[in-house]
Amino acid sequence: MATPQLGTLFGDAGRRTPVTLGLTGLVLLGAILTLGSQQLMVSNFGFNGSMLPKFWTAVTYPLVNDLGALGLVFLPLWLLSIGGSVERDHSTARFGMILAVLIVVSLLPFVIFQQRLYGILIPNSALTVIWATRQPEATVMIFGLIPVKAKWIGWFGVASVLVTYGAGNLPLGVLSLISCLLAYLYASNRLPIRYGQLRTFAGNAKPTKAQKQKEDAYLNDVFLREQERAERERLRKLFEGSLEDDKK
Repeated sequence: MATPQLGTLFGDAGRRTPVTLGLTGLVLLGAILTLGSQQLMVSNFGFNGSMLPKFWTAVTYPLVNDLGALGLVFLPLWLLSIGGSVERDHSTARFGMILAVLIVVSLLPFVIFQQRLYGILIPNSALTVIWATRQPEATVMIFGLIPVKAKWIGWFGVASVLVTYGAGNLPLGVLSLISCLLAYLYASNRLPIRYGQLRTFAGNAKPTKAQKQKEDAYLNDVFLREQERAERERLRKLFEGSLEDDKK
């Protein structure tokens, strides 16, 4: 899962990622429609502080763009890349369920405070936390020039949520991070449901303790190998950089 180039994230996003592609298309369409008729989108699809009578806004609020050009261009592209990377670790159905949970959980603080919520920022940041937690040392080359580790990109997602929704209401901003926290717990295997866990049940049969231990060991081994690959890549770049400096 190491992603040394930002272009690699975007270029590989469409492979085996139907849920990500579908949601990105809807988010992009919603952003365009919002720019064309903001009142129509906000009143019919945005969350206005209460799910009654428009209960469907609990899942349609990500389609309303409240960030202008940023929401029209950057966020759909980021969803396409990060969402695609996470989706490839899961089955289509499982990733769809994860995404649905993140969207609904992201809404809960706004139900409590009866505040409006539009846009994909919070669910997108939660997906970014999942991606960054699984490969914290992977280096992404922004525009092919600026190396940034995945873990810092994950923290950027968290900070963007806190600043955006906590600027005028700090308690709301802090609670808005609940989906990011849930994403971290899931990605770090601190929940009963394991990351990327794919099981085939025979009827209602549950996996045995030995099977679960074997699966956990396998997932942890994969995780460690990903980190080792990322670290080797970092050391290789440092070595190549030192050789270039010596030539100068």
